Amino acid sequence: MAYRGYMRLRIPLEATQLTPPQRYLSTKLTLESVTELVTLVFQCEVLCLSNPVQSGVASPRPSNKRSLTNSKPS
Repeated sequence: MAYRGYMRLRIPLEATQLTPPQRYLSTKLTLESVTELVTLVFQCEVLCLSNPVQSGVASPRPSNKRSLTNSKPS
C-alpha cells in the first residue's frame, strides 16, 4: 500500500478486508479429544438432575416495613 506517495506500508492481508471471511473455527483439539469430551458430558448429564429436589427450608421473605430510626439527626 502506498502512503503519501513515497512510503510503502506492508500490511498483512489478514489485517485487511481483502481476504474472504474464515468459514470455520480453528481449534487445537483433535477429533478424538472432542469426541471424548462429548461422551464425558453425556455421562455427567445422568448424574446432574435438571430439576433437583429442594433441600432444607426456604429463606424467609423480606418485609416491606421500613426500620425505625434509633437516634435523632444532629
